Amino acid sequence: RELHKDNHVENVFARIPKLDSITEGFRPGELIVLSGPTGNGKTSLMQSLTHAFSEQLTPCLWFSFEVGPLDFAKKMGETPAEFYIPRKMKESNLLWLKERSLEGMAKFGCRVIFIDHLHYLLDLKQLANTSTSLVIGGLMRELKKFAVATESIIFLSTHLSKTKVENVPEI
Repeated sequence: RELHKDNHVENVFARIPKLDSITEGFRPGELIVLSGPTGNGKTSLMQSLTHAFSEQLTPCLWFSFEVGPLDFAKKMGETPAEFYIPRKMKESNLLWLKERSLEGMAKFGCRVIFIDHLHYLLDLKQLANTSTSLVIGGLMRELKKFAVATESIIFLSTHLSKTKVENVPEI
């Protein structure tokens, strides 16, 4: 990992050669959205990144709304990785997530945040009365502002609606 002159993390690397070549590492203030159909490896990729960042002594904070903390820890595999996860996922809203993130930063030095997944942060009542696109855009804007303000890196997974993918992008 690279350190800035005042010792905060500049870049953390995926340790996936092609990805690191393209991104030149992930930097504070970034919001990275991983999107794809259910069951196509978004969570697995984020878990692999957690292991890579842990090897670089960069603790991560996880918000996994679909499985409990113990089940999630088991899914991280046999190889130890330094990550933190709230004991209970009491709420699924942005304010609660920001408060827990600030707590993880203060207590454990976490600067990388994984959110699995976007739809757990959406207010379904609000979606009924307005444009889904506007609500998601507002949520993304708030997450990006939070990443910049806290010098954190946020990874957010989101499911695609059912779409037909004819051409797979080349990397």
